[in-house]
Amino acid sequence: MHATFSEPRNSSFVMMLIMSLLLSHVVVGQQNPNGQLQVTGVARPYLFLIRDPAVYKELDLSPSQLRAMGSLNDELGSELWSMRNKSAEHIDATMNRARATAKARLATILSSQQQQRLAQIELRTLATRAFLHDELPHQLQIADESIREIRAVIHRTQQAINGLFNGDSDELGQVLQEKGRNLWVQGQEEIFALLSDKQKARWRTLLGKQIDLSKLGYVTFKAPELQNSGKWINSSPTTLKQLKGKVVALHFYAFG
Repeated sequence: MHATFSEPRNSSFVMMLIMSLLLSHVVVGQQNPNGQLQVTGVARPYLFLIRDPAVYKELDLSPSQLRAMGSLNDELGSELWSMRNKSAEHIDATMNRARATAKARLATILSSQQQQRLAQIELRTLATRAFLHDELPHQLQIADESIREIRAVIHRTQQAINGLFNGDSDELGQVLQEKGRNLWVQGQEEIFALLSDKQKARWRTLLGKQIDLSKLGYVTFKAPELQNSGKWINSSPTTLKQLKGKVVALHFYAFG
């Protein structure tokens, strides 16, 4: 569920920041409605944002930049596919490595203004979950003790929201959504109370202008090559390039 609100002129600074961050943010939602990835629920959305058509439009990419982005994402795709069924540690290490590679390459593809806008979109997508990573606390110069308190609030709030939807409640989804949103607002207010006015102002600057988060998430991936697939039956080993333009049926057998 998404909601978009304009910022009232007479609201407090904290409420302006809440409006800017929160009210277009997804609290709970279907995982893939109409093929849309809920990027606002992804721990590290950067690798999905850099293949998102809505982000491309926001960055106003040129044809040559679009081609370069496509080539980069094709290169990263096989590495991301390799994470399937791997441990959380492997996934985290792979995502961090791919993200570092993407940022280095994009520094040669995008202008400084486009890189800045992409960082703003990522920050808006993360909302207060950005405090779970090191970049934002470092930029805001937050003390270690305050970082620990903020992260505790985030985890406590998420557990409370998860408890609403993992229970046996007979309440309608809309009611649960509203309760979840209220818990989220309460958690954000606790976080803002731990920040100085200077830190809030700096955070608001880093966020940049608003973007409609509900339009994000329509991302696509190319099918990966079959690697280390073992013995082929009724066929010699085949590549996707050989099958391009043909209708193909694959039957996978899995035992265990």
